[in-house]
Amino acid sequence: MNVLSRHMIELDVRVLDAMSDQILTVKEVAEFLKVNERTIYRLAIEKKVPAFRVGSSWRFRKGELDGWIKAQEEKPDPESQ
Repeated sequence: MNVLSRHMIELDVRVLDAMSDQILTVKEVAEFLKVNERTIYRLAIEKKVPAFRVGSSWRFRKGELDGWIKAQEEKPDPESQ
């Protein structure tokens, strides 16, 4: 691997780390998951999605949402049982 390739990989890792630390709003999460904002509020209130409050506003860490999505994909489908 040449020096340029190594630097590009290091840059990609840093960009991915920065993205996983990104804080999202309800609107951004709803757009990201392609659902209604009310669905995100309900999931946050019911503690079914990783979220935290800043004052009266809900916020979400992108990296935690990515992990939550992966966990949802790995759950068995209750309708198929």
